[in-house]
Amino acid sequence: MEMDSPIGRLKALIWAHSLIGAALLVGFFAVLASDRDPLFAAAIVGCALVWIAALRSLGRQASNVSPKDRVASKGLPGRVLAACAGVQFVGMAVGRTAQDGLLAMAYTIVAVTLLVRNLLSSGLGVPFHRKTWTTCLFLVGVGLGRHLFAWLLHGLRF
Repeated sequence: MEMDSPIGRLKALIWAHSLIGAALLVGFFAVLASDRDPLFAAAIVGCALVWIAALRSLGRQASNVSPKDRVASKGLPGRVLAACAGVQFVGMAVGRTAQDGLLAMAYTIVAVTLLVRNLLSSGLGVPFHRKTWTTCLFLVGVGLGRHLFAWLLHGLRF
């Protein structure tokens, strides 16, 4: 798939829109959980409203993609997924780090990005490779679980 194709551009926009939406969602709850000024949360809500308004433009672009351009995705190569899995499981052997809380937040943003991308792609009729998506979500879930558990142990002073 080339980025010059309408479906390629649409998929790139869906990825970008998903990442921004995930950052806004996770950021909103992070601000609420912290001792920050509530004005930050209000600013995030304002940005989220702009994000929601941009969905209309994304929908228009999706309607301009012809059915013949909506070919099935091939997904990531198995070697890439195996390398990601290997890195994830080697990371488990490292143990706790001082940044487990930040890493948990980063994994949360990635997980929410994958979920939002699935919702947008399904809603707009844009094909995606379900096995790759499921594998990536599983790997992110393993990493998130590991860092949340380590963060919890650190908080409990274990």
